[in-house]
Amino acid sequence: MVRSCTLSLAMVLATGLTAQHAETLTIHFPLASAELSLADSEALRALCDRPDIGRVDHIALMGHTDMRGSAAYNRALSERRAKTVSDYLSHTCLSDVPFEVVWAGEADPLASGSSETALASNRRVEVGLQFNDAITTCPPIAYSGSAALLPAIDKPTEQHAVDASKPIDVTMSDGVRVRIAAGSLVDANGIPVQGQVQLNYRSFSEPYEIIASGIPMHVNTPDGVQYMETAGMYDLTASVNGQPVQLAAGSSITLDPTNTPAPDDGYITWALDETNGQWNPAGTLMLAAPTIDLMPSNTTAATNAYWQAIFSLENEAAPDSTYFADRRRSGSYCHLTACDTNAAGNTWIKSRNRFRDEGHVPEISVVAYKGIYDPEHVVFGIKMPSYSLRQFPEWRRVPHNALFEYSGSEPRAAFKRLYGRRHFFQDIALDIAAGSTDGSLWLKENGEWIELPVSVSYDQQQPLRAARWNKAMMLYTKALARRTTSFDREVNKRVARYKREHANMPLAAWKQVRDDMSTDEKQMDLQAWLPYAQERPYVPPVNYGESPWAMFAKQRTSISIYGFGKVNVDRYLVMPDQVNVIASTTDNDGNAFPWVRAYAVPKGRNAVITYQGRGEGRLDALLVAPGYMQSLVLVDAEGRVMSADVRPLNAGQAKAMLHVQPVENLKSIEEFRALAMR
Repeated sequence: MVRSCTLSLAMVLATGLTAQHAETLTIHFPLASAELSLADSEALRALCDRPDIGRVDHIALMGHTDMRGSAAYNRALSERRAKTVSDYLSHTCLSDVPFEVVWAGEADPLASGSSETALASNRRVEVGLQFNDAITTCPPIAYSGSAALLPAIDKPTEQHAVDASKPIDVTMSDGVRVRIAAGSLVDANGIPVQGQVQLNYRSFSEPYEIIASGIPMHVNTPDGVQYMETAGMYDLTASVNGQPVQLAAGSSITLDPTNTPAPDDGYITWALDETNGQWNPAGTLMLAAPTIDLMPSNTTAATNAYWQAIFSLENEAAPDSTYFADRRRSGSYCHLTACDTNAAGNTWIKSRNRFRDEGHVPEISVVAYKGIYDPEHVVFGIKMPSYSLRQFPEWRRVPHNALFEYSGSEPRAAFKRLYGRRHFFQDIALDIAAGSTDGSLWLKENGEWIELPVSVSYDQQQPLRAARWNKAMMLYTKALARRTTSFDREVNKRVARYKREHANMPLAAWKQVRDDMSTDEKQMDLQAWLPYAQERPYVPPVNYGESPWAMFAKQRTSISIYGFGKVNVDRYLVMPDQVNVIASTTDNDGNAFPWVRAYAVPKGRNAVITYQGRGEGRLDALLVAPGYMQSLVLVDAEGRVMSADVRPLNAGQAKAMLHVQPVENLKSIEEFRALAMR
């Protein structure tokens, strides 16, 4: 993998890239309590706010008590204290860091004696932090939406007027075919769009177009920031009268880049989160069947289609037979979609779109109600984006902007930390009987249901509103029951179809290809068809004068995506072993160029590697692959752009002086490429 972070000089001069140091923080607890005091909560918050908190790569927690109480009680209490600190840190700032949690009870006191001061000092949790002082991965370069690095030569957008009420099928200037089913476009409120829509499209086929656009080419992974090699980048949006149009839930857009060969193994589809510049896996890659130009004399279109149908049936996965109630109850489902809730680093606290990128799993949040401020009460509402709300038709029966008052034992601050802030839930259920003001609101987070005791008295303060709420609860219950029945019925249909077709696959395939049969073939029954098809095995389509293998080498890639925006067909960039180079810059006047960002293009790779500089232009440490650097473009804080001579970097020396020259007055990508590679 490529690591392209700029390291500090002290790190590079160290004996290796694994220099570490440890720090210890002590958190104290009240007598017989495992609850954090206000002062210690602030101490942990201060720890999370440290600028170097991202360098923590291991945490060890040891819980302790004083000598009062039995040994068994003290061990259990010290365990609760250690887990309290662990829960706070993992839910606040260190969710991706491995924890080692142990407890010692009253053993290993910090202070001897029975004075209150000594006892208080022993009621503690010791937090051991291991810092990695030579992290070689960088935080992503800040991404500012559609701001181009070189606006004068940024790829222009082509526009097409299409009718949203009809199937959309447009071939772009680069040969990419864009297909969208009729009725798949909705406005910001989820209302289907009718009539003319403007389709906006760009594609990027080489690194210098990507650099000019300012679109990032890195991705955050558990192993750090990695860089991507692309087989094609696409920017597709739609609008009506200047207002953006969205894709309806459950719909997809198909891109057929007919002029691009199918990529090698390792490529997947990514979508760019415009809010933070992070690429997330999304969409589907499929090999599109090549055109049939020639068919052997003993093979027919129907027999070829028959064997393709047999192959599809043999490789078809069995449908999910889990019913509605069981899916919602299971920890392996996020609402109704199977998801890996146990995956490493899988948390909504630090990864906001983790589940949304895996099949449009709902995104539900708890938001404080601003109209009432009462420190003794917690009043909140439920927020869902439109695509999530469409997955909960029964929730539409709940009064709009319904208010819930939390009636549990958690204080206001703890409630906000445990259920608010950046928590996102994937399922929701309401259990309040008609005629009652008290009940439970259930929320599912990472596969676990959380029960919040609530009161809805705010929505029942007037007789009319109370009657409206009671009616809503009856309609909510009926709607949920209808939905359960309908969902289970569809599950049974899918399972029955699968069993029926797979019990006799030849019969199912034969029925599927009836429309492809000639008049004589349609006269055959299944018993006559089977030996007929057996004599005509499937033959890959070929072109005149070409072998089947040559034709398959020309297969194209079809891309299915689930929303508008920027899409990449990428894989992680793998380069030879890299070395650290201490690089300084000099221009024609002998001055250093104070760069803060850099973009490198490796030889023979359709990729862009990003570096971060210290803004001085001197003694920046770069991780480079000697001999593979094609070009390097530097940018300072004012947006000035320079091209650097990469020959010193390719030499593999420990130090390099990079001569830079301005990149200005460009008229084309070709001119930019020629200047960068000079």
